Amino acid sequence: MEENNTINPANFTNNTNSTNQGLTNKKTSAVLVFFLILFLLITGYLFLKNNKKNKDLPKEITKNVINSTTNTNPTETLKKEEKNTKDSLSLKVLEGERVSLGSLITLEISADLKEAADIVGYDIILSYDSNNFELINSQSLLTDFDLMRTKGENYLALTGYKKLTSNTKTVLVNQKIINLTFKPKNKGIFTFTILLTKNKLKTKLVDDKTQVYYPKTDSIKVEIY
Repeated sequence: MEENNTINPANFTNNTNSTNQGLTNKKTSAVLVFFLILFLLITGYLFLKNNKKNKDLPKEITKNVINSTTNTNPTETLKKEEKNTKDSLSLKVLEGERVSLGSLITLEISADLKEAADIVGYDIILSYDSNNFELINSQSLLTDFDLMRTKGENYLALTGYKKLTSNTKTVLVNQKIINLTFKPKNKGIFTFTILLTKNKLKTKLVDDKTQVYYPKTDSIKVEIY
């Protein structure tokens, strides 16, 4: 009996399709592996490059970056400036440091700038116990200055600015600039303090050339008996 060696075209086509599909899958896998390796190489290169840049930074720059991220307290910055200035603001209770309950007290603020600058404005932040003192009146002692006041929680923001009609040069040398009148509510020993900063506010003076002065500040105690 003779064997049938005739090739079936259908079987040949199926085998060819299977072979082509296998090759396609292998190519796809090879492409994916190639792109994965390429991604890892690029990522590693960028990492090493950035790391080298950070190591090559000068020590001074690194120090400045550290300081800029750690020294965020504006009060500390002003304290450093304060050490380099000879200008000052001072407080005085006109009635003395012991005042009887029921009497009014007058707090006087004076400014002393060593430079003969023409001051056109100022901001002063006064800390006090608003639960035990009532602000009765605020008065500018500079006749060509207007005075604005803003009350906060246990502090008072005072802003003075020269009138546009003024032609007088304002040189603050041991100059009284503000009187504040308070009514005590209770007995005790209390403190009034000119603050360097409060929230985003700063105690400062400005001259006609926009030069800013950060004066030394003052604090005073008063006894209400």
